Amino acid sequence: MTGAENVLIKCGTDLIRIERISQAIQRQGRPFLNRIWTVEEQADCRLTMQAGCESSEQADGVLSRLSAGSAASLAARFAAKEAVAKALGTGIGPLDVRWTDIVICRLSAADGQTESVRDILSDPDPVHPAMLRAPQVILKGGALERYQQLGGLSICVSLSHDGDLAMAYCVLLHEPAGADPEMRNRCGTSQEPMP
Repeated sequence: MTGAENVLIKCGTDLIRIERISQAIQRQGRPFLNRIWTVEEQADCRLTMQAGCESSEQADGVLSRLSAGSAASLAARFAAKEAVAKALGTGIGPLDVRWTDIVICRLSAADGQTESVRDILSDPDPVHPAMLRAPQVILKGGALERYQQLGGLSICVSLSHDGDLAMAYCVLLHEPAGADPEMRNRCGTSQEPMP
């Protein structure tokens, strides 16, 4: 187990107008959605295609009726992906970190397992414990490689939205061996134990 004196903290935050995400979805449609969010993330935001939507024109018609709740959820996940990329020290693009390499899902508070939206919505119990889910980060591809290079120990996010704003904050704990010594010196971080 790594002691507290051997753990460094990186953080990232992002704030975005929800309307900006809604407009991008209306303007660019399904290609924009699929470039930013995985199918599972889209489903988690209750963004599902109606049966019979085979063509992109039909799909884009459904997207033009994006609910305020879905737009807020997508915007919060967008902010979370940005916050994670900042905590990784890469942003999106460099070191092959792609939008879909950072997945934001919800984990059931009851059993620690991710659940599908279909399972949650079909449950007749209105106080299902899965409704009290905290957001979780799943890293893949370039994002996972960067996390491993840093000696990542833990990563968590917090999401919020109010009015037309969505924000996210990410905290990443990692081993000092994965830290860039030059960056550590520039930020004033030392190897001294935390008080």
